[in-house]
Amino acid sequence: MKFTLFVMRLFALLFIVFPVFSQSIQDEHTAKFNRYNEFRPQEKLFVHLDKPFYAVSDNIWFNAYLVDAKRHQPRREALAYIELIDPENEVIAKRNVQIVNGTGFGDFDLSSLQLEPGEYTLRGYTNYMRNIDEDFFLKQQISLVRQGVEE
Repeated sequence: MKFTLFVMRLFALLFIVFPVFSQSIQDEHTAKFNRYNEFRPQEKLFVHLDKPFYAVSDNIWFNAYLVDAKRHQPRREALAYIELIDPENEVIAKRNVQIVNGTGFGDFDLSSLQLEPGEYTLRGYTNYMRNIDEDFFLKQQISLVRQGVEE
């Protein structure tokens, strides 16, 4: 009987103390995570194109926007890398875009690249974004069609 009473008191004590202890550990980890995000904020890069699809002889004009991923506030200055990738996943053109006050701009002259019609990818990232997984890079599909043909 004494042993059963002892075991019941032990379990009761564990069920009272353990949740309080685990909550303090969780609060500590949350605080560390928040401090990490303050000193190492994640970036998001957005690219706005001038058209939904292009002829193979067009220019692709774009604006790039770089923001803090948590607050969506513009990042002051950075260098963004915008790449045009062909259907075989090869980088065929690259632009270094200076971001000032969260915004930058650039273009790709498709006529000088002599491309075939198809689905191409626009990929964008900053040097800071290269420290994390490539899944966080900007990836945007672009359709190239023959001159004067609309899909």
